[in-house]
Amino acid sequence: MTNSSSLISILQTIHDCDSSSISTIRTLVFKAFSSPDIFCGFDQIKAAVQPALTSAPDGDAILRTLDLFSYGTYKDASNMQQTLTDAQLLKLRMLTVVSLVERACLEAHGIVPYSTVAQELSLEVDTLESNRQIEELMIACIYAGIINGKLCQKTRSLVLSSTDGPPCRPRDVQNVSSMLKSLKVIQQNLISTATSMELEKINVEKRREVHTEFLKRAKEASASGRSTRAAGIPRGRSAAASSSMRRQAGKRSRGGPSGGEAFMRT
Repeated sequence: MTNSSSLISILQTIHDCDSSSISTIRTLVFKAFSSPDIFCGFDQIKAAVQPALTSAPDGDAILRTLDLFSYGTYKDASNMQQTLTDAQLLKLRMLTVVSLVERACLEAHGIVPYSTVAQELSLEVDTLESNRQIEELMIACIYAGIINGKLCQKTRSLVLSSTDGPPCRPRDVQNVSSMLKSLKVIQQNLISTATSMELEKINVEKRREVHTEFLKRAKEASASGRSTRAAGIPRGRSAAASSSMRRQAGKRSRGGPSGGEAFMRT
């Protein structure tokens, strides 16, 4: 983790320097680049040295390098005119790992695969040599206190156990704003999902009531059919039989004896 006293000491020295002391300011800036105790605050250093370096021959390159250490990654160093030392390149690799950790925290999965780190550091993916370099770099980050996690060789990834990291930088405000927008979208999706589930619950209850009523009527119809068969009337023909009996009874009451019986009496 950044030693605040080291950063404050450099900032105080810069403020005490005369604006014409370009060489002293340049030395202090490169000291911050190489210091193993400083991993953030480069934007503050830039704000302090910008008035003095604006007119310097290499002032623009130094200011862009400060932006690189504030916001950039190892890949961005290839586009820089400023030549970096091995110690400065190591720090930039470590800051690249920090950026990947921040991204993993924002995406809420808490895992940084070796393959992702290898791509950001322009290494071959999933080779013994690249995995060894990545693990050494991550161990250096853990011992420096800028990330908190455990290496998993089985999954070839860094599993985060804490989101503690460097103090908030100006670019982090944009990240927070983006994260809040994402959370708002997630909230709206959850509300929509909850509403859909409530409507589906109501529909399920209605279908259950309809099904229950159907089973009740089917049971009543089945019981009615059993009682009809028990009375000796064939099921489905009771109405027809009753109608035939009524017609026969009507003929006898209206016509009296049949025609044959009347002829025999005469």
